[in-house]
Amino acid sequence: MVVEMPDQRLLAIQPLDPNEDDSMIDELLASNLKFQSLVEKSKAGSRKPFCQDERGVGKGKQPGA
Repeated sequence: MVVEMPDQRLLAIQPLDPNEDDSMIDELLASNLKFQSLVEKSKAGSRKPFCQDERGVGKGKQPGA
């Protein structure tokens, strides 16, 4: 997925391979209080549906528009 940032930069987001161990997240959860609080805040927040158009692009301002 490609997301356009407020300053019009494009950011590609790719899923992690579920078969690979992501030790960085484990280390952050074990040792970083700020990261732990961000995860808890995220868990407690409501989720908005992720809408896509027929091309699979998130709705909103389109890249290059």
